[in-house]
Amino acid sequence: MILLAAAWFEMALPAVVEGFFAFWFGAAVGSFVNVLAYRIPEGLSVIRPPSRCPKCGRLLTARENLPVIGWLLLRGKCRGCSQPISIQYPLVELAVGIVTVWLYVMLYHVEPGGWWAGGTSRWWRAAGLTGSLPAAAGLVVLIGGMAAVALCDAARYLVPMSIVRWVAGVGLASWVVQSSFSTRPASLWPPIPAVAGTWQAVTIGASIGLLLANVMLWKGWIRRSFADYEQFVAEGETLGDYPHARREMWPELAFIGVIALGAVAGWLSRGTLGAPLPNAALEVLVAALAGYLCGGAIVWLVRVAGTLAFGREAMGLGDVHILAAAGAVLGWRDPLVAFLVAPFPALAWTVAQRLIRAPSARRELPFGPYLVIGLAVVLLLRPALVDLAQLLQWIPADSAATVRAYE
Repeated sequence: MILLAAAWFEMALPAVVEGFFAFWFGAAVGSFVNVLAYRIPEGLSVIRPPSRCPKCGRLLTARENLPVIGWLLLRGKCRGCSQPISIQYPLVELAVGIVTVWLYVMLYHVEPGGWWAGGTSRWWRAAGLTGSLPAAAGLVVLIGGMAAVALCDAARYLVPMSIVRWVAGVGLASWVVQSSFSTRPASLWPPIPAVAGTWQAVTIGASIGLLLANVMLWKGWIRRSFADYEQFVAEGETLGDYPHARREMWPELAFIGVIALGAVAGWLSRGTLGAPLPNAALEVLVAALAGYLCGGAIVWLVRVAGTLAFGREAMGLGDVHILAAAGAVLGWRDPLVAFLVAPFPALAWTVAQRLIRAPSARRELPFGPYLVIGLAVVLLLRPALVDLAQLLQWIPADSAATVRAYE
């Protein structure tokens, strides 16, 4: 039924109407993002009870639940207790709606060969919405999940593991399902960087190592880091105040070491593991696993090195999971670029706070929201990033088209 609806949507509606529906679909996703950001940190179900005022408990009507419009109809106040409703709700819905329609237009409606067409793979336009539905679903889950993670991390210094695990799981599954679609363009590789040969063997070995490391952690053969955190840090303080950060890197290095041994074993077995895989599903799954591993590895290595060097936790372990989950959807290249982009919004926030000069306005944000902003920049402004890299001579001009389309 979903596939038939997508086919009708693609064939029957003009581009402007498609964009209208894409926006409101994204706004509805943004509404669910607000639910996730509020309920998951509180340990509440995201399904029950229905949406209601958190102060007086009044249930919202269907009209009041409409994204953006509902907040306007209520004039920003609860009809039961007249308490103000945070403007965060319509702003998040509006932002996710804009991102969704932006991506929809870039993926399916830009002219081939144009500047904006360089922001996406030709695969999307060749497959259409019907032929790319699983991959598009993975992108939607990524957008919604990362938005919810950014809100939770900014407000509570908390990255909900349940959200990032869902994003990673759906990302991996979406590519496996996508590879079985008969409508996919047979002449084009899906829009995720391919992994073959030696790197394919390394990815398979590292993935097996990751599985073994988690089993060892579950069995207690590797202890969890920061297990005694609450004994040293009062509620409300950050992990940076923990006095034994260097010590806690050793169990994490043990965990990473098991993954590294798996990668080495894969490299040594490259004659077997690096051979062509028997079907497209495994090929795309390995590409997504490479993205998961690379996204997590870049943050984890910086976390361990920075913590050992300065004696304070350099980055949160939740940041590792953020880029790992993004890599499962986008492949290995985009999380690395997002990691390089993320310090710039962080610097801009710091400068803005200094210009305001009000002590109450100064608040150090965790790095998770900046990683999410970096991912958004990579997704929405890829052509500009490629042009900037050319300008700075980070990539040769003759390879710019390949990098721009990531095929």
